[in-house]
Amino acid sequence: MWQRLIFIIICGLLVGCQENEPSVFDAPKQPTLQLSIASVISQKVPRFYSATGYTYARRIKISSHQSGTIKKRLVDEGDIVKAGALLVVIDDAELLDTIEQAKSAVQSATIGLNDSQVDVKLAEKLRKSRAVSVEHLRKARVQLDLARSKLVQVKAELRRQQTKKPYYRLTSPILARVVKRWIEPGDLAVAGKPLLELEAIGELEFETALPVHWIKQINLKDKVKLKLHHSNATIVAKVSHIVRSANRMTQTCQIKLSLPKPLTAGLSGQVDFKISEKQHLLIPKSTLVKRAGVQGAFRLDKLNNVWFTPVKTERLWEQQWVVLSGLLVGERLVLQPPLGLRDGVGVKLVRK
Repeated sequence: MWQRLIFIIICGLLVGCQENEPSVFDAPKQPTLQLSIASVISQKVPRFYSATGYTYARRIKISSHQSGTIKKRLVDEGDIVKAGALLVVIDDAELLDTIEQAKSAVQSATIGLNDSQVDVKLAEKLRKSRAVSVEHLRKARVQLDLARSKLVQVKAELRRQQTKKPYYRLTSPILARVVKRWIEPGDLAVAGKPLLELEAIGELEFETALPVHWIKQINLKDKVKLKLHHSNATIVAKVSHIVRSANRMTQTCQIKLSLPKPLTAGLSGQVDFKISEKQHLLIPKSTLVKRAGVQGAFRLDKLNNVWFTPVKTERLWEQQWVVLSGLLVGERLVLQPPLGLRDGVGVKLVRK
């Protein structure tokens, strides 16, 4: 009897102990987190070449397209001239004589054309009465065609001579300061030879160089981003001049940029030229983190559980990382993953 009672008590104690011990099957599950996600995208990304250079005052050499004797020099070194100001006058007496001759030729050709028109009308009238032959009428018409052709030619010559007149009165294209002069009144101006050199006031350019094998990728009026070292300011400049011939020593071509606002001469800077474009995988900047010294991102599986994946990147472009390896297009990543996020945690999607 006592043995049976002791056995019942021992069994009750054992059952009570088992109820107080936690079961491995009843372990609490990790809570589901509400996190923002983004997808890995594929997009064309430009490749840039960074070149350094400096700002300088733009200089212009004034030369004539025509040869002649210098009649007047209206400016001297150090003078400030406005845009359109007259700088040099070249003797145009010979040109004026040529223009007058051309005008006389036009008048003569006009008279000749009128006479030929009268002759053709008369020949046609006489031919109707058979007073002249067909050959006579044909010759009259040929003379009319020649007269018309001659008038066209002499008019073209007159226009050609008249277009030369502006080249005998040289003006300043910009507001500038005269920094050099090579001529005096009475000297002979040779076509293409510089007469004066002007330095622009308030207008600067940026000069740099690009390797010759990439120069074909750059065109005039291309807009580029220029970062000035003195202020870390970034401005948009425009390609204004490209020297297509390469420097023998450096194998680079000179490029000049026009600047959108007045700056100080002698400032250094860095400009990025777009030289190519390639398809790349991109991920937002905020998806990339480091865990145990390894760079990567938290990737979601089909069940919306996160797993840390090492990611190799190339560079940052427009707040997105260019991915070299570790991810596939379309995969989902956690944006701004919290510090305590671990593998296997479930995520509730709140937005893309």
